[in-house]
Amino acid sequence: MIPGYGDRQGVPYFSPILVHKVTSWKSKQKILTLEFFNAGYAQGVQNFKLDMHVLHTGPTYVVSRLDYRSPDAPDRCAVVSEIGFDWIGSFCPWVMSDTYDPDAQPDVQEYLNSAFRLT
Repeated sequence: MIPGYGDRQGVPYFSPILVHKVTSWKSKQKILTLEFFNAGYAQGVQNFKLDMHVLHTGPTYVVSRLDYRSPDAPDRCAVVSEIGFDWIGSFCPWVMSDTYDPDAQPDVQEYLNSAFRLT
């Protein structure tokens, strides 16, 4: 997400998310409602439901402008994409535990479900 939060607004915010549901608006083809778990957000308030105005789609990602439905909300864009262990290691190394073993847990989704107790 660009910009990030607080004093680090000039720095993008990176976090793995688990998408629960995507709803396309029938009347406005380029708007999606995304319901998701944001792993990098404060514990207890990690579930979100946001409208996204789709700006571009690629084979494995969507670029969108986030609509917080508030006049004083910041103007932000986000990229939602598939991620892997390399992405996590580069952008969210705090997610990787010292006990991570790629041979024991080769699937990134299984690893994240376990790490955040989502199963």
